[in-house]
Amino acid sequence: MNINTVTIIGVGLIGGSLAIGLKEWCGVKRIIGVGRSQASLEQMGRIVDSHGRRVIDEVNTDAVYGVRDAEMVILALPVSSIMETAKVIVGNLKAGCIVADVGSTKSEIVCTLTRLIQQNGGSFVGTHPLAGSHNRGPLSADRGLFQGAVCVVTPLLEETDESACEIVKDMWANVGARVIEMPPQVHDMIVAATSHLPHIIASVLADVARGEGERIIPLIASGFLDTTRVAQGDARMWKDICLTNQESIVEMLERFRCVLDEWEQAIRDGDWDRLEGMFEAAREWRIGLV
Repeated sequence: MNINTVTIIGVGLIGGSLAIGLKEWCGVKRIIGVGRSQASLEQMGRIVDSHGRRVIDEVNTDAVYGVRDAEMVILALPVSSIMETAKVIVGNLKAGCIVADVGSTKSEIVCTLTRLIQQNGGSFVGTHPLAGSHNRGPLSADRGLFQGAVCVVTPLLEETDESACEIVKDMWANVGARVIEMPPQVHDMIVAATSHLPHIIASVLADVARGEGERIIPLIASGFLDTTRVAQGDARMWKDICLTNQESIVEMLERFRCVLDEWEQAIRDGDWDRLEGMFEAAREWRIGLV
């Protein structure tokens, strides 16, 4: 990866962890961090690599100024902020600059930004690293966060610059991720099933239990806590995910409703052999994941 200067806009858990990897394993010489507050800028300055060396070389709160020298820009932001920020900085990008994001929905972002950034002399590559933690902020940066994690790269067919896409894929591979390439629409449908639907279901379960009042609390055990853990996620972030992946999420909710109806009918009919088979099929599939 022959990139010397990278600007990361949004140096939190993902952006900070990537910054460490860029310095340690990708040969990047200069990293510029862009944040919204003085407190976050101060925390960026405290991110160090495995040798105790400072990772972020420059910090500022002005994204337009921060991208002026960058050969690559990483938009490590919530999905609601990615397109807004890209539109602000696009006029100040160097010719040939590669822009990548880490958003968890891809179709809307990739379709919009691929064309916008190409029109301004750069290249855009959509990515989604499936790595995370309940920790947030620059001080939660972890050099091993992407080790063995999947990172999906979502080029727009016949429009994404191939050389830029290869550079971005090499970057993620160098920081330890297992890179998978697929169209953005396919990505959004899959994560609607594996991430977005489970979060909605967990939130619905929590809402149903909440309706029972305080009497339910003594009977809440580990099964309920495990199943609803993801409902603790940031509400605004999940609203934005639903806004940017509405079609796929609605389709998965419809599929879920159909399957749930089958389970309900088996219980109503007292079809216990069928119900046991349904439990067993689900059990075997889940065991197979491990």
